Amino acid sequence: MLACFHRLVWFPAVACGFLLGATGANAAVEISSKPTSGMSCASGVCAPTAKNAVLSVTDLQNMLASGSLKIVTKSAGIQAKDIAVQAGFSWASGSALTLDAHDSVTINQPVSDAGTGAFKLTTNDGGSGGTLSFGSKGRVSFLGTINPLTINGNAYTLVSNIKTLASDISANPSGFYALANNYDASVDGIYSSSPIQTTLTGTFEGLGSRISNLTIRDSTDNSQDGLFLQIGSGATVMHVALNAVRITGRGRGLVGSMAALNNGTLLEVHTDGAFDGGGATGGLVGVNGGTIAKCDSHAKIRQTMRGVSGGGLAGGNSGTISESFATGSIVQKKGGRGHGSSGGGLVGVNINTIVNSYASAHVEDDQIGYVGGLIGFDEIDIAHGYVAQSYATGIVSARPGSNSGGLIGYDTSGDNLSYTYWDTTTSGIANAAQCAGNVSNDPGCTGMTSAELQAGLPAGFNSAVWGENANINGGLPYLLAWPPPK
Repeated sequence: MLACFHRLVWFPAVACGFLLGATGANAAVEISSKPTSGMSCASGVCAPTAKNAVLSVTDLQNMLASGSLKIVTKSAGIQAKDIAVQAGFSWASGSALTLDAHDSVTINQPVSDAGTGAFKLTTNDGGSGGTLSFGSKGRVSFLGTINPLTINGNAYTLVSNIKTLASDISANPSGFYALANNYDASVDGIYSSSPIQTTLTGTFEGLGSRISNLTIRDSTDNSQDGLFLQIGSGATVMHVALNAVRITGRGRGLVGSMAALNNGTLLEVHTDGAFDGGGATGGLVGVNGGTIAKCDSHAKIRQTMRGVSGGGLAGGNSGTISESFATGSIVQKKGGRGHGSSGGGLVGVNINTIVNSYASAHVEDDQIGYVGGLIGFDEIDIAHGYVAQSYATGIVSARPGSNSGGLIGYDTSGDNLSYTYWDTTTSGIANAAQCAGNVSNDPGCTGMTSAELQAGLPAGFNSAVWGENANINGGLPYLLAWPPPK
């Protein structure tokens, strides 16, 4: 499963060669508590008569009580773009509901299919670049698992628990699966290994719901632990939260709440929990060899072996991380033999790309290792990655003799940093030359005080990606498409 030992951490075979906050701002058809306006509904179809239209949830529910309903964004002479659910609703009949958008569908409030009716979601019907996304309060839930669910032409199998999901993926790894409702995994007891052993090559859609209280205690040497053992190339896991995860690994394996190893795509995923052990341990994944976008993690990571790596989001990254962040803590204590460990607020060891991301995690190393607010050990060559438009604010604490920096503990990347920053007020590293622990004045990296970071977006930060608001993220830069929870 793993092909090489690189520096301080195991990386996947794909890497060895190169070592919601959606708001529906563009939504033209709004489902809300406002009175219906600019919409015409007839014969089971509601279409806009104006580019900015509103369909009342009361009218929607009344229509679903008597028959199936399709909501579209196009009618004669009118082309709207998106559909946004701004007020929650439910229906308990056998009626089917279709949301068909030219571009995007954004669900910002709960939608409950409490009967037997089908639910169909379509994006990019005539448009391009549209997405299905969920706001912090948005989700789609089902009373059971018999309802037909179709997303962009793909029929999804609804699952209500982890064991069923594991069984279904074992039978068909490339299938499409969706979580029917929130699931409390405490009823499963304590797993002794990753619950989903078969590598996913298909899609798991969380529909904005959460899995809570997953507990794994693995006593095998070099254990590989997470909800998924491995997410394969071409697979996608999206729109799901893992809350109160507790994983204890052993030896120099991989530990992460969502997966030990990710070679696929993780999109709009939140995790929080506590993790012990593992050679590469991350709040989201042990090692990322694929894509992580619009994800966050609040993790408490504790490692007691030398030569390991820990990161708030990923223990190691050989893929791409974008528009993501990590909070929490990474603590590496003395123990065992070997070289020093790597601890980073976002990533322990990085050999590829991190862009438009940040970390506020506290990183503490009691070994003589590599400790940074964003990255512990950064080893990129110019052909294979970069770190850009990113920053760190967390406390960096290390033993004398360690390589510790406000952003990076040890940097071999040369000139692969651009528009990166660390907080000289909160990090404990006020020396303006100490972006990296091994080199002074690392180019492309600048220390700024908290007040300076709060006074406006730093140079190079795109205002279409980043925002600042005194009431969000402590006034520090935050990601518009993936803001922190309030």
